[in-house]
Amino acid sequence: MAHNNNYDDIINLPNHRSRKHPPQSMESRAAQFSPFKALTGYEDSTEEAARLVDEKVQLTEEERENIRRRLTELRELAGEHPEVTLSCFIPDLLKDGGSYTVYSGTLKKIDEIQQILVFTDGNTVKFENIIAINEEA
Repeated sequence: MAHNNNYDDIINLPNHRSRKHPPQSMESRAAQFSPFKALTGYEDSTEEAARLVDEKVQLTEEERENIRRRLTELRELAGEHPEVTLSCFIPDLLKDGGSYTVYSGTLKKIDEIQQILVFTDGNTVKFENIIAINEEA
């Protein structure tokens, strides 16, 4: 007896139904065939690597002296909680470098031990990250 189809002998057999396990829902069955990402996190890591950061500039001695002078002035005014605008470097938490920003806020105190300016909104700026302080204080 010649067979035209290799599956003729089993094609009409009934499907097996387990007595122990209920049939899987169509949604669960479909989930088995969802797209597979072999490199989990690869897209995130390539996006992170492509994200640009700035290098921290080295200030001249004159610029550092100007910041020291402005910090001295702010120490004298700290009790009055002056409005301060400064340019500062924000280090990146994930890689070398960071970004530059201009920040304005009401000065709460100057913490000499931690070398930071503390603002009433809870923000802090390290002395070493200050690039310039406004001339209004």
